[in-house]
Amino acid sequence: MRCSQCGKVNPEGAYRCGFCGLELSGPLSGKTGPLSGKTGPLSGKTVVHDGGFAPLSDLGDGEVIAGRFEVVRELGRGGMGQVLLVRDRLLKGQEVALKLISPELVALPEAQDRFAQEVLAARLLSHPNIVKVHDSHEFEGRRFFTMEYVSGRSLRELLEERRGADQVFKFEEALSLLLPVLDALGHAHGQGVIHRDLKPDNVVVTGEYPGWRVKVLDFGLAKMLSPSKLTSSALSMGTAYYMSPEQLSASRDVGPASDIYSVGVVLYELLTGKVPQGRFRLPGEVMPGLPPEIDEVIDKALQAEAGDRYQTAGELVEALGRVLEPGHRVAEEGGLAGGEAAPSEGALGNGPASGQEHFTNSVGMEFALIPAGSFMMGSPESDEDGYEGERPQHRVEITKPFYLGVTEVTQGQWKAVMGSNPSFFKGDEGFPVEGVSWEEAVEFTRRLNKEEGLKAGTYRLPTEGEWEYACRAGSSTRYSFGDSESALGEYGWYDDNSGGRTHPVGEKEPNAWGLYDMHGNVWEWVSDWYGSYSASPTRDPQGPSSGSGRVIRGGSWRHNPRSLRSANRFRSDPTSRDFDVGFRVARILTP
Repeated sequence: MRCSQCGKVNPEGAYRCGFCGLELSGPLSGKTGPLSGKTGPLSGKTVVHDGGFAPLSDLGDGEVIAGRFEVVRELGRGGMGQVLLVRDRLLKGQEVALKLISPELVALPEAQDRFAQEVLAARLLSHPNIVKVHDSHEFEGRRFFTMEYVSGRSLRELLEERRGADQVFKFEEALSLLLPVLDALGHAHGQGVIHRDLKPDNVVVTGEYPGWRVKVLDFGLAKMLSPSKLTSSALSMGTAYYMSPEQLSASRDVGPASDIYSVGVVLYELLTGKVPQGRFRLPGEVMPGLPPEIDEVIDKALQAEAGDRYQTAGELVEALGRVLEPGHRVAEEGGLAGGEAAPSEGALGNGPASGQEHFTNSVGMEFALIPAGSFMMGSPESDEDGYEGERPQHRVEITKPFYLGVTEVTQGQWKAVMGSNPSFFKGDEGFPVEGVSWEEAVEFTRRLNKEEGLKAGTYRLPTEGEWEYACRAGSSTRYSFGDSESALGEYGWYDDNSGGRTHPVGEKEPNAWGLYDMHGNVWEWVSDWYGSYSASPTRDPQGPSSGSGRVIRGGSWRHNPRSLRSANRFRSDPTSRDFDVGFRVARILTP
């Protein structure tokens, strides 16, 4: 197929020119991204039938799939299947995305087993930059799964908006988009999950630069493509341009370095507007003004032999960090801000690399970078549910960024460090640890520092000010998501929905900074003694020097919505152990 713009010949079935990026006339011409939140120029509603896609009038808006999912509208479709926006009736009408898999991809029994295994693996991934997979189902003999709905634009759409500009994306912009992707890959690779189909269509972006929020979808699901169908399916989806050589040759040797190759292709496209093919020119030759070191990074990421590439997402993160101009660091949500860079303490899986937004430590604890800033701490007089201990509301400044656990400490993480499980509600390793005193929580951080060879105090409990600042995540409302209690069930476990016990961490929606279970599940110890607030503005408050009780925050599974408010605080004896009190861990940037 010859491109009408540049004259280059593309593989038959391609829907986008791999040389200049022009959309070709093909099976996906004019379609929107998979979770774009827009219907695009699609005519009518469709549903997968045994013979492929066909218009259907009997499954339109308002119809119900599998007796549970009410169709709102179609979001898009591609080589893997069709994506619908639906309301889940079992979750009080919560909107989720539903992906119906193209029947020919799972026609054989072994393919169906592989699909079920991959959906299960994807479901176990819990990361702020990964679209959460909920569950897999079957409908009239056709497979589908549900996932978190993100109303944004695909990275493909962002590329199309920039196409034809003097420079498609500045290096800083490209980095702010790809660092969250690499964080997501690092987490997935640590769980043994390879994406296999990373491309701009599978990256969802909300907001505007420098506040872009980025999520990756469809982890591992390309594995359902059998080798015999790889070429035709991949080309029809535009996927082959982003696949590593070992994937295109149907090699079994597919690993983290295969995803690194795909990231290299995406980075090249973000910077130049073109997809590298054959003997391609390096970005610096195509787009003058780019940092010269970027050519070396992309060249290594796109090596034909997997062993010659970066072997982990963390290695690529560090390489990209070295390209940055001196005196810059990556700020929240992938933007850039002036100031000193965070120290490099190792690759993903051990400690945060320079400027890294998220990292996973040696015992599997995930951390998010919380930016410096200020907020109004406590309850305003206008909040009828507030009480004297939450007042007066006063301004607090957090002067230094820090890392905070994405989830409460789990039973599995506690056992890895302490060798026991004191929890009353024992479950799988993903349940929050509870039944631990403040003193034992502090001992956990001390042992964790020792195990990782870090200076005392590197891992610690957050201060009360840090906790509320991180919980609010820029909000000034009763909860991190707003004032209404009606949405509380989407974000936390409390007396109305918990069933009288704790639940695995990360099952509810995160706040705007990617932190889970800040409302409910278990109370969380913080470092401060309990004391009265001052009306004066304070910087990095540490609480009173002594007291009769330590502060706990966030409410728990057995409390009402009032106790789950961002401002709510309570005290407990530091030696006490309760079946609804746990904790999460902070980590300072400079040991």
